[in-house]
Amino acid sequence: MKKVFGMILAIALSITSVMLGFSWLKFDDDKQTQAATHIEIFDEEDLLNKTDILNPEKLYATYANQQSLNKSPFDEKTEKLKTGYTFIPTENKNKEVNVAYFVEEFTTLPDKSIYMWIFIPNEDVYAFNLSFETTEGYSLSWSFTAYEFEHLIESKATSEITYGWKLFEFCIGDAKKSAEITHSYTGYVFNKMSISYTAESNVYQDSNKNKLAFYHVYQADSFSSYSTIVDTIEYANYKIKEDFVSDTYFVDEEIYFTSVVDMFEYIYVGQTNLYESSSSLYAWVMEVVDANGEKHEKNFGEKFVFSKVGSHSINITIYEFKSTGSAAVVYIPIVMRVQNFIFGAFTDIDYRFEKDEPTIIYFKISSYFIFDEESILVFINDKKKADVTYYLEGNMCKITVTGLKKGDTSISVQIDGAKRGAFESKTYKSTTKIVITDEDAKSSEEVFVWVLLGVYAVGFGIFVVISLVKARRVGVK
Repeated sequence: MKKVFGMILAIALSITSVMLGFSWLKFDDDKQTQAATHIEIFDEEDLLNKTDILNPEKLYATYANQQSLNKSPFDEKTEKLKTGYTFIPTENKNKEVNVAYFVEEFTTLPDKSIYMWIFIPNEDVYAFNLSFETTEGYSLSWSFTAYEFEHLIESKATSEITYGWKLFEFCIGDAKKSAEITHSYTGYVFNKMSISYTAESNVYQDSNKNKLAFYHVYQADSFSSYSTIVDTIEYANYKIKEDFVSDTYFVDEEIYFTSVVDMFEYIYVGQTNLYESSSSLYAWVMEVVDANGEKHEKNFGEKFVFSKVGSHSINITIYEFKSTGSAAVVYIPIVMRVQNFIFGAFTDIDYRFEKDEPTIIYFKISSYFIFDEESILVFINDKKKADVTYYLEGNMCKITVTGLKKGDTSISVQIDGAKRGAFESKTYKSTTKIVITDEDAKSSEEVFVWVLLGVYAVGFGIFVVISLVKARRVGVK
Protein backbone atom coordinates (compact mmCIF):
# COMPACT_ATOMS: atom_id res chain seq x y z
CA MET A 1 0.00 0.00 0.00
CA LYS A 2 2.85 2.36 0.83
CA LYS A 3 4.49 1.57 -2.49
CA VAL A 4 1.25 2.37 -4.38
CA PHE A 5 0.82 5.65 -2.44
CA GLY A 6 4.46 6.59 -3.15
CA MET A 7 4.01 5.98 -6.88
CA ILE A 8 0.83 8.11 -6.97
CA LEU A 9 2.61 10.92 -5.09
CA ALA A 10 5.59 10.77 -7.48
CA ILE A 11 3.33 10.93 -10.54
CA ALA A 12 1.42 13.90 -9.07
CA LEU A 13 4.64 15.80 -8.35
CA SER A 14 5.92 15.09 -11.89
CA ILE A 15 2.71 16.39 -13.48
CA THR A 16 2.81 19.51 -11.30
CA SER A 17 6.42 20.28 -12.21
CA VAL A 18 5.71 19.84 -15.93
CA MET A 19 2.70 22.18 -15.71
CA LEU A 20 4.81 24.78 -13.89
CA GLY A 21 7.46 24.43 -16.58
CA PHE A 22 4.94 25.06 -19.36
CA SER A 23 3.50 27.96 -17.39
CA TRP A 24 7.00 29.54 -17.17
CA LEU A 25 7.54 29.02 -20.88
CA LYS A 26 4.24 30.69 -21.68
CA PHE A 27 5.07 33.62 -19.44
CA ASP A 28 8.46 33.96 -21.15
CA ASP A 29 6.79 33.83 -24.59
CA ASP A 30 4.34 36.50 -23.50
CA LYS A 31 7.21 38.75 -22.48
CA GLN A 32 8.91 38.16 -25.84
CA THR A 33 5.68 38.90 -27.68
CA GLN A 34 5.22 42.10 -25.74
CA ALA A 35 8.81 43.12 -26.44
CA ALA A 36 8.36 42.45 -30.15
CA THR A 37 5.11 44.42 -30.17
CA HIS A 38 6.92 47.50 -28.86
CA ILE A 39 9.57 47.53 -31.61
CA GLU A 40 9.00 50.78 -33.49
CA ILE A 41 9.82 51.68 -37.07
CA PHE A 42 10.92 55.27 -37.39
CA ASP A 43 8.82 57.63 -39.49
CA GLU A 44 9.59 61.33 -39.31
CA GLU A 45 5.93 62.18 -39.81
CA ASP A 46 5.02 60.29 -36.62
CA LEU A 47 7.17 62.45 -34.32
CA LEU A 48 5.03 64.30 -31.76
CA ASN A 49 5.10 67.87 -30.47
CA LYS A 50 7.35 69.29 -33.20
CA THR A 51 8.66 72.83 -32.75
CA ASP A 52 10.74 74.50 -35.47
CA ILE A 53 14.15 75.84 -34.48
CA LEU A 54 15.40 76.63 -37.98
CA ASN A 55 12.59 76.35 -40.52
CA PRO A 56 13.62 75.66 -44.15
CA GLU A 57 10.45 77.40 -45.36
CA LYS A 58 11.62 80.72 -43.92
CA LEU A 59 14.25 82.83 -45.57
CA TYR A 60 16.64 84.09 -42.95
CA ALA A 61 18.05 87.22 -44.55
CA THR A 62 21.05 87.22 -42.22
CA TYR A 63 22.22 83.93 -43.69
CA ALA A 64 21.05 84.42 -47.28
CA ASN A 65 24.49 83.63 -48.68
CA GLN A 66 24.46 80.27 -46.87
CA GLN A 67 21.06 79.11 -48.12
CA SER A 68 20.27 77.20 -51.27
CA LEU A 69 17.16 75.80 -52.95
CA ASN A 70 16.98 72.41 -54.69
CA LYS A 71 19.69 70.83 -52.55
CA SER A 72 17.47 69.45 -49.79
CA PRO A 73 17.06 65.76 -48.87
CA PHE A 74 15.11 63.54 -51.26
CA ASP A 75 11.63 62.54 -50.07
CA GLU A 76 10.98 58.92 -51.07
CA LYS A 77 7.23 59.24 -50.48
CA THR A 78 6.68 62.19 -52.83
CA GLU A 79 9.65 61.33 -55.09
CA LYS A 80 10.71 64.96 -54.90
CA LEU A 81 13.20 67.02 -52.91
CA LYS A 82 11.90 68.29 -49.58
CA THR A 83 10.68 71.85 -49.82
CA GLY A 84 12.51 74.93 -48.65
CA TYR A 85 16.09 76.00 -48.11
CA THR A 86 19.17 74.00 -47.27
CA PHE A 87 21.87 75.66 -45.18
CA ILE A 88 25.38 75.27 -46.57
CA PRO A 89 27.76 76.88 -44.03
CA THR A 90 30.85 78.77 -45.15
CA GLU A 91 33.93 76.57 -44.99
CA ASN A 92 37.66 77.28 -44.90
CA LYS A 93 40.32 75.98 -47.28
CA ASN A 94 40.39 72.66 -45.41
CA LYS A 95 36.60 72.28 -45.81
CA GLU A 96 36.14 72.87 -42.11
CA VAL A 97 33.04 74.59 -40.71
CA ASN A 98 32.65 76.72 -37.62
CA VAL A 99 29.44 78.78 -37.66
CA ALA A 100 26.74 80.13 -35.34
CA TYR A 101 23.11 81.08 -36.06
CA PHE A 102 20.41 82.90 -34.11
CA VAL A 103 17.38 80.62 -34.20
CA GLU A 104 13.77 80.49 -33.01
CA GLU A 105 13.59 80.62 -29.22
CA PHE A 106 12.71 77.35 -27.51
CA THR A 107 12.69 75.64 -24.14
CA THR A 108 13.29 71.96 -23.59
CA LEU A 109 12.88 68.95 -21.29
CA PRO A 110 14.80 65.68 -20.72
CA ASP A 111 12.35 63.65 -22.86
CA LYS A 112 12.88 65.88 -25.91
CA SER A 113 15.33 65.60 -28.81
CA ILE A 114 16.75 67.94 -31.43
CA TYR A 115 16.34 66.59 -34.96
CA MET A 116 18.23 67.83 -38.00
CA TRP A 117 19.14 66.54 -41.45
CA ILE A 118 22.91 66.73 -42.01
CA PHE A 119 24.67 66.13 -45.32
CA ILE A 120 27.98 64.36 -44.72
CA PRO A 121 30.17 65.47 -47.67
CA ASN A 122 32.46 62.44 -48.07
CA GLU A 123 34.01 59.41 -46.42
CA ASP A 124 36.76 61.50 -44.77
CA VAL A 125 34.82 62.34 -41.61
CA TYR A 126 35.80 65.20 -39.28
CA ALA A 127 35.00 65.82 -35.62
CA PHE A 128 31.48 67.22 -35.12
CA ASN A 129 30.04 69.53 -32.45
CA LEU A 130 26.52 70.92 -32.05
CA SER A 131 25.46 73.28 -29.27
CA PHE A 132 22.54 75.52 -28.29
CA GLU A 133 22.95 78.52 -26.00
CA THR A 134 20.80 80.92 -24.03
CA THR A 135 21.36 84.68 -24.05
CA GLU A 136 23.19 84.26 -20.74
CA GLY A 137 25.58 81.73 -22.28
CA TYR A 138 24.20 78.53 -20.73
CA SER A 139 24.43 75.63 -23.19
CA LEU A 140 23.49 72.14 -24.29
CA SER A 141 25.99 70.39 -26.57
CA TRP A 142 26.89 67.11 -28.27
CA SER A 143 30.46 66.37 -29.33
CA PHE A 144 31.87 63.53 -31.41
CA THR A 145 35.48 62.86 -32.25
CA ALA A 146 36.20 62.03 -35.90
CA TYR A 147 36.42 58.36 -34.96
CA GLU A 148 33.13 58.43 -33.02
CA PHE A 149 31.33 60.31 -35.78
CA GLU A 150 32.64 57.96 -38.46
CA HIS A 151 31.68 54.90 -36.40
CA LEU A 152 28.15 56.26 -35.89
CA ILE A 153 27.72 56.98 -39.61
CA GLU A 154 29.05 53.61 -40.71
CA SER A 155 26.90 51.73 -38.20
CA LYS A 156 23.77 53.26 -39.73
CA ALA A 157 24.84 53.01 -43.38
CA THR A 158 22.42 51.31 -45.78
CA SER A 159 24.94 50.86 -48.61
CA GLU A 160 28.67 50.99 -49.36
CA ILE A 161 28.41 54.77 -49.77
CA THR A 162 28.28 56.00 -46.19
CA TYR A 163 28.12 59.75 -46.84
CA GLY A 164 25.08 61.81 -47.88
CA TRP A 165 21.91 62.91 -46.06
CA LYS A 166 21.30 61.58 -42.52
CA LEU A 167 18.61 62.53 -40.02
CA PHE A 168 20.30 62.92 -36.64
CA GLU A 169 18.50 62.76 -33.32
CA PHE A 170 20.35 64.58 -30.52
CA CYS A 171 18.71 63.51 -27.26
CA ILE A 172 18.48 66.18 -24.55
CA GLY A 173 18.97 63.39 -22.04
CA ASP A 174 22.57 62.71 -23.07
CA ALA A 175 23.60 66.28 -23.92
CA LYS A 176 26.51 67.92 -22.13
CA LYS A 177 24.95 70.71 -20.06
CA SER A 178 26.09 73.81 -18.27
CA ALA A 179 26.22 73.29 -14.52
CA GLU A 180 23.31 75.69 -13.99
CA ILE A 181 20.85 73.56 -16.00
CA THR A 182 22.04 70.10 -14.97
CA HIS A 183 19.09 69.48 -12.65
CA SER A 184 16.41 71.76 -14.09
CA TYR A 185 15.53 73.21 -17.49
CA THR A 186 12.92 75.63 -16.18
CA GLY A 187 13.39 79.22 -17.28
CA TYR A 188 16.17 78.55 -19.81
CA VAL A 189 15.37 79.81 -23.30
CA PHE A 190 17.75 78.82 -26.10
CA ASN A 191 18.16 81.08 -29.14
CA LYS A 192 21.59 80.39 -30.63
CA MET A 193 22.90 77.33 -32.49
CA SER A 194 26.59 76.61 -33.20
CA ILE A 195 28.01 73.93 -35.49
CA SER A 196 31.61 72.94 -35.97
CA TYR A 197 33.04 70.30 -38.29
CA THR A 198 36.81 70.25 -37.94
CA ALA A 199 39.72 68.05 -38.91
CA GLU A 200 41.69 66.47 -36.11
CA SER A 201 44.91 66.51 -38.16
CA ASN A 202 46.60 68.91 -40.55
CA VAL A 203 46.12 66.52 -43.46
CA TYR A 204 43.66 68.06 -45.92
CA GLN A 205 41.38 65.58 -47.67
CA ASP A 206 39.54 66.88 -50.73
CA SER A 207 37.92 63.67 -51.91
CA ASN A 208 35.06 65.36 -53.77
CA LYS A 209 33.31 68.71 -54.19
CA ASN A 210 30.45 68.13 -51.75
CA LYS A 211 29.96 70.46 -48.79
CA LEU A 212 28.63 69.95 -45.29
CA ALA A 213 24.99 71.06 -45.19
CA PHE A 214 22.01 70.85 -42.88
CA TYR A 215 18.25 71.08 -43.31
CA HIS A 216 15.30 71.68 -40.97
CA VAL A 217 16.31 71.88 -37.31
CA TYR A 218 13.43 71.18 -34.93
CA GLN A 219 12.56 69.79 -31.49
CA ALA A 220 10.15 66.89 -30.87
CA ASP A 221 9.53 64.06 -28.42
CA SER A 222 12.44 61.63 -28.22
CA PHE A 223 12.29 58.51 -30.36
CA SER A 224 15.59 56.99 -29.17
CA SER A 225 17.11 56.73 -25.72
CA TYR A 226 20.47 58.09 -26.91
CA SER A 227 21.76 60.36 -29.67
CA THR A 228 21.98 58.55 -33.00
CA ILE A 229 21.00 58.55 -36.69
CA VAL A 230 17.33 57.65 -37.15
CA ASP A 231 16.97 57.90 -40.93
CA THR A 232 19.20 57.77 -44.01
CA ILE A 233 18.63 58.73 -47.62
CA GLU A 234 20.57 56.95 -50.34
CA TYR A 235 23.36 58.95 -51.95
CA ALA A 236 21.76 58.48 -55.39
CA ASN A 237 18.02 58.58 -56.08
CA TYR A 238 16.58 58.01 -59.54
CA LYS A 239 13.63 56.69 -61.50
CA ILE A 240 13.83 55.41 -65.08
CA LYS A 241 11.04 56.37 -67.47
CA GLU A 242 8.71 53.52 -68.34
CA ASP A 243 8.98 54.16 -72.07
CA PHE A 244 12.79 54.18 -72.09
CA VAL A 245 13.12 50.40 -72.03
CA SER A 246 10.90 47.36 -72.36
CA ASP A 247 11.39 43.86 -71.03
CA THR A 248 10.99 42.46 -74.56
CA TYR A 249 12.50 43.51 -77.88
CA PHE A 250 12.60 42.02 -81.37
CA VAL A 251 15.45 41.60 -83.79
CA ASP A 252 15.99 44.86 -85.77
CA GLU A 253 14.32 46.97 -83.08
CA GLU A 254 16.21 49.98 -81.72
CA ILE A 255 16.77 51.59 -78.33
CA TYR A 256 17.73 55.28 -78.09
CA PHE A 257 20.03 56.85 -75.49
CA THR A 258 18.78 60.32 -76.34
CA SER A 259 19.35 62.29 -73.13
CA VAL A 260 19.00 62.19 -69.36
CA VAL A 261 15.58 63.86 -69.62
CA ASP A 262 14.33 61.22 -72.06
CA MET A 263 15.66 58.32 -69.99
CA PHE A 264 14.86 59.38 -66.39
CA GLU A 265 11.94 60.80 -64.45
CA TYR A 266 14.50 62.22 -62.03
CA ILE A 267 18.06 61.56 -60.89
CA TYR A 268 19.78 63.13 -57.89
CA VAL A 269 23.34 62.23 -56.94
CA GLY A 270 24.81 63.75 -53.80
CA GLN A 271 24.02 67.46 -53.92
CA THR A 272 23.57 67.52 -57.70
CA ASN A 273 20.38 67.32 -59.75
CA LEU A 274 21.63 65.55 -62.88
CA TYR A 275 18.18 65.70 -64.44
CA GLU A 276 18.22 69.49 -64.76
CA SER A 277 21.90 70.10 -65.47
CA SER A 278 25.07 68.27 -66.36
CA SER A 279 28.10 68.37 -64.10
CA SER A 280 31.82 67.99 -64.78
CA LEU A 281 32.02 66.18 -61.43
CA TYR A 282 30.29 63.12 -62.87
CA ALA A 283 30.93 60.85 -65.85
CA TRP A 284 28.36 58.56 -67.50
CA VAL A 285 29.28 55.15 -68.89
CA MET A 286 26.53 53.30 -70.77
CA GLU A 287 26.89 49.94 -72.45
CA VAL A 288 24.74 47.25 -74.00
CA VAL A 289 25.80 43.65 -73.43
CA ASP A 290 24.33 41.44 -76.15
CA ALA A 291 23.37 37.74 -76.10
CA ASN A 292 26.97 36.74 -76.95
CA GLY A 293 28.42 38.79 -74.09
CA GLU A 294 29.85 41.47 -76.39
CA LYS A 295 29.85 45.00 -74.93
CA HIS A 296 28.76 48.02 -76.96
CA GLU A 297 29.48 51.40 -75.34
CA LYS A 298 26.96 54.17 -76.03
CA ASN A 299 26.87 57.94 -75.56
CA PHE A 300 23.90 60.28 -75.29
CA GLY A 301 22.34 60.84 -78.70
CA GLU A 302 23.19 57.33 -79.94
CA LYS A 303 21.08 54.23 -80.53
CA PHE A 304 21.54 50.47 -80.44
CA VAL A 305 19.97 48.02 -82.93
CA PHE A 306 19.23 44.53 -81.62
CA SER A 307 20.56 41.87 -83.98
CA LYS A 308 20.81 38.75 -81.82
CA VAL A 309 18.17 36.59 -80.15
CA GLY A 310 18.62 36.06 -76.41
CA SER A 311 19.11 37.92 -73.13
CA HIS A 312 20.61 41.42 -73.30
CA SER A 313 21.43 43.97 -70.60
CA ILE A 314 21.93 47.72 -70.43
CA ASN A 315 24.37 48.84 -67.75
CA ILE A 316 24.44 52.50 -66.73
CA THR A 317 27.23 53.59 -64.37
CA ILE A 318 27.86 57.10 -63.05
CA TYR A 319 31.32 57.89 -61.71
CA GLU A 320 32.05 60.70 -59.26
CA PHE A 321 35.43 62.38 -59.68
CA LYS A 322 37.58 62.70 -56.58
CA SER A 323 41.07 63.89 -55.85
CA THR A 324 42.20 60.29 -55.64
CA GLY A 325 40.52 59.27 -58.92
CA SER A 326 36.88 58.34 -59.45
CA ALA A 327 34.34 56.06 -57.82
CA ALA A 328 31.11 54.50 -59.08
CA VAL A 329 28.21 56.06 -57.18
CA VAL A 330 25.36 54.82 -59.42
CA TYR A 331 25.02 51.42 -61.09
CA ILE A 332 21.80 50.58 -62.95
CA PRO A 333 21.51 47.15 -64.63
CA ILE A 334 18.51 46.62 -66.93
CA VAL A 335 17.81 43.17 -68.40
CA MET A 336 15.64 42.43 -71.43
CA ARG A 337 15.09 39.54 -73.84
CA VAL A 338 15.28 39.76 -77.63
CA GLN A 339 13.37 37.43 -79.93
CA ASN A 340 12.30 37.08 -83.54
CA PHE A 341 8.96 38.73 -84.19
CA ILE A 342 5.88 36.53 -84.62
CA PHE A 343 2.63 38.39 -85.17
CA GLY A 344 0.56 35.50 -83.81
CA ALA A 345 0.21 31.74 -83.63
CA PHE A 346 -2.31 28.92 -83.42
CA THR A 347 -2.57 27.56 -79.90
CA ASP A 348 -2.09 23.96 -81.11
CA ILE A 349 -0.06 22.24 -83.83
CA ASP A 350 -2.09 19.11 -84.67
CA TYR A 351 -5.68 19.75 -85.66
CA ARG A 352 -8.03 16.86 -86.49
CA PHE A 353 -11.74 17.49 -87.05
CA GLU A 354 -14.61 15.04 -87.41
CA LYS A 355 -16.79 15.62 -90.46
CA ASP A 356 -19.97 17.61 -89.73
CA GLU A 357 -18.91 18.40 -86.13
CA PRO A 358 -18.18 22.18 -85.58
CA THR A 359 -15.03 22.64 -83.44
CA ILE A 360 -13.54 25.87 -81.98
CA ILE A 361 -9.81 26.53 -82.28
CA TYR A 362 -7.82 29.65 -81.27
CA PHE A 363 -5.28 31.97 -82.88
CA LYS A 364 -3.48 34.25 -80.38
CA ILE A 365 -2.28 37.59 -81.74
CA SER A 366 0.90 39.05 -80.21
CA SER A 367 0.41 41.98 -77.82
CA TYR A 368 3.36 43.63 -79.60
CA PHE A 369 1.48 43.60 -82.92
CA ILE A 370 -0.48 46.71 -83.88
CA PHE A 371 -3.11 45.63 -86.38
CA ASP A 372 -6.24 46.65 -88.22
CA GLU A 373 -9.15 44.55 -86.91
CA GLU A 374 -11.05 45.09 -90.15
CA SER A 375 -8.27 43.36 -92.10
CA ILE A 376 -8.44 39.98 -90.33
CA LEU A 377 -9.13 37.14 -92.74
CA VAL A 378 -9.40 33.43 -91.92
CA PHE A 379 -9.80 30.93 -94.76
CA ILE A 380 -9.50 27.25 -95.70
CA ASN A 381 -7.17 26.34 -98.56
CA ASP A 382 -9.63 23.76 -99.93
CA LYS A 383 -13.17 25.02 -99.36
CA LYS A 384 -14.62 21.63 -100.30
CA LYS A 385 -12.97 20.04 -97.27
CA ALA A 386 -14.08 22.48 -94.51
CA ASP A 387 -15.88 25.71 -93.69
CA VAL A 388 -14.88 28.43 -91.14
CA THR A 389 -16.44 31.28 -89.17
CA TYR A 390 -14.51 33.50 -86.75
CA TYR A 391 -14.60 36.55 -84.46
CA LEU A 392 -12.07 38.57 -82.47
CA GLU A 393 -12.09 38.81 -78.68
CA GLY A 394 -9.26 41.04 -77.48
CA ASN A 395 -6.06 39.56 -78.91
CA MET A 396 -7.64 36.13 -79.39
CA CYS A 397 -9.26 35.08 -82.67
CA LYS A 398 -11.83 32.31 -82.10
CA ILE A 399 -12.30 30.12 -85.17
CA THR A 400 -15.09 27.57 -85.68
CA VAL A 401 -14.13 24.82 -88.17
CA THR A 402 -16.73 22.48 -89.68
CA GLY A 403 -15.44 19.52 -91.71
CA LEU A 404 -17.26 18.93 -94.99
CA LYS A 405 -15.28 16.17 -96.58
CA LYS A 406 -12.70 13.70 -95.39
CA GLY A 407 -9.10 14.62 -96.24
CA ASP A 408 -6.19 16.96 -95.58
CA THR A 409 -6.09 20.72 -96.12
CA SER A 410 -4.84 23.86 -94.33
CA ILE A 411 -6.24 26.88 -92.51
CA SER A 412 -4.72 30.39 -92.69
CA VAL A 413 -4.98 33.63 -90.68
CA GLN A 414 -4.04 36.85 -92.48
CA ILE A 415 -3.82 40.32 -90.85
CA ASP A 416 -2.55 43.76 -91.88
CA GLY A 417 -0.46 45.49 -89.23
CA ALA A 418 3.00 46.34 -87.86
CA LYS A 419 5.14 45.18 -85.00
CA ARG A 420 5.60 47.58 -82.10
CA GLY A 421 7.84 50.50 -83.00
CA ALA A 422 7.61 49.95 -86.75
CA PHE A 423 6.07 52.66 -88.91
CA GLU A 424 5.23 50.62 -92.01
CA SER A 425 2.23 48.28 -92.03
CA LYS A 426 2.34 45.04 -94.03
CA THR A 427 0.40 41.81 -94.44
CA TYR A 428 1.23 38.91 -92.10
CA LYS A 429 0.03 35.34 -92.66
CA SER A 430 0.16 32.13 -90.64
CA THR A 431 -0.92 28.69 -91.93
CA THR A 432 -1.31 25.29 -90.32
CA LYS A 433 -2.37 21.84 -91.54
CA ILE A 434 -5.73 20.30 -90.61
CA VAL A 435 -7.17 16.79 -91.10
CA ILE A 436 -10.87 15.99 -91.62
CA THR A 437 -11.92 12.51 -90.55
CA ASP A 438 -15.16 10.55 -91.08
CA GLU A 439 -15.85 7.69 -88.72
CA ASP A 440 -18.92 6.60 -90.77
CA ALA A 441 -16.96 6.17 -94.01
CA LYS A 442 -15.14 2.86 -94.52
CA SER A 443 -11.55 3.02 -95.63
CA SER A 444 -10.25 0.99 -98.59
CA GLU A 445 -8.38 -1.22 -96.17
CA GLU A 446 -11.56 -1.92 -94.25
CA VAL A 447 -13.41 -2.72 -97.51
CA PHE A 448 -10.62 -5.07 -98.61
CA VAL A 449 -10.69 -6.86 -95.27
CA TRP A 450 -14.46 -7.30 -95.35
CA VAL A 451 -14.37 -8.53 -98.99
CA LEU A 452 -11.61 -10.96 -98.09
CA LEU A 453 -13.60 -12.19 -95.13
CA GLY A 454 -16.66 -12.57 -97.37
CA VAL A 455 -14.77 -14.59 -99.95
CA TYR A 456 -13.35 -16.72 -97.18
CA ALA A 457 -16.83 -17.25 -95.74
CA VAL A 458 -18.29 -18.24 -99.12
CA GLY A 459 -15.41 -20.63 -99.78
CA PHE A 460 -15.77 -22.13 -96.35
CA GLY A 461 -19.52 -22.58 -96.96
CA ILE A 462 -18.94 -24.31 -100.29
CA PHE A 463 -16.39 -26.58 -98.63
CA VAL A 464 -18.86 -27.52 -95.91
CA VAL A 465 -21.63 -28.29 -98.46
CA ILE A 466 -19.35 -30.46 -100.62
CA SER A 467 -18.17 -32.31 -97.53
CA LEU A 468 -21.73 -33.03 -96.45
CA VAL A 469 -22.73 -34.25 -99.90
CA LYS A 470 -19.78 -36.63 -100.08
CA ALA A 471 -20.54 -37.92 -96.64
CA ARG A 472 -24.15 -38.66 -97.63
CA ARG A 473 -23.11 -40.60 -100.75
CA VAL A 474 -20.80 -42.75 -98.77
CA GLY A 475 -23.61 -43.53 -96.34
CA VAL A 476 -26.04 -44.59 -99.14
CA LYS A 477 -23.69 -47.29 -100.40
